[in-house]
Amino acid sequence: MLETDDSAPAFELPDTAAGRIDTHTLSEYTDRGWSVVLVFYPFDILLACTSQWCSLRDWSLFRTGSPKPATT
Repeated sequence: MLETDDSAPAFELPDTAAGRIDTHTLSEYTDRGWSVVLVFYPFDILLACTSQWCSLRDWSLFRTGSPKPATT
């Protein structure tokens, strides 16, 4: 289990934006010096999940340019 300030292990995830399937790796972003926030979103059905995601989306840190949101 990761602890606070641990580096995340390398991983890759699929992206289905724009009608095609691409794969992205963590290093694709960290090698550019970007901070990465990984969010797990369980269901649209649960109001709490939807409102938490909206709060994260609207978080002022994202509007300052660091970290850059990459939502798909």
